[in-house]
Amino acid sequence: MVALKAWYEHDGPTTVETAADLDAVLDTLAGWRGRNMVQLVDAADPLRSGFLDLGIDAVRGVGVACYSGSRTAYWTTNGGTSVADEPPLYYYMGSDTEFPVDAEIALEDVRKAAHEFMANGTRPVSVQWAEDQSAHG
Repeated sequence: MVALKAWYEHDGPTTVETAADLDAVLDTLAGWRGRNMVQLVDAADPLRSGFLDLGIDAVRGVGVACYSGSRTAYWTTNGGTSVADEPPLYYYMGSDTEFPVDAEIALEDVRKAAHEFMANGTRPVSVQWAEDQSAHG
């Protein structure tokens, strides 16, 4: 299991050492109004490790994820046939991030991806991915 830093508030990261810690972070975001994001990084090597950004829209029961292992390639979740009318916007500490129209997936799958990332520190295989040509991050 990889200890993580969870960045979602301006006053610094939250250390995530257990599955319960991770659930508490995700539950906090789910309790906020709107579409909010958290960035998860390896606590031991945050600058050189990959990151997993998660967006949560608890009202609609969906979310998004973006992963980069080398900061040169970005991958976003691909919801398959679930396509939004417009690119969904999620907010990371007040800044908006636009995702592809097909990036939203079920919230339970976002949670599974978060736990998988914590388990191994690599891009989760429990969700479908597409390389993101817009290279946000």
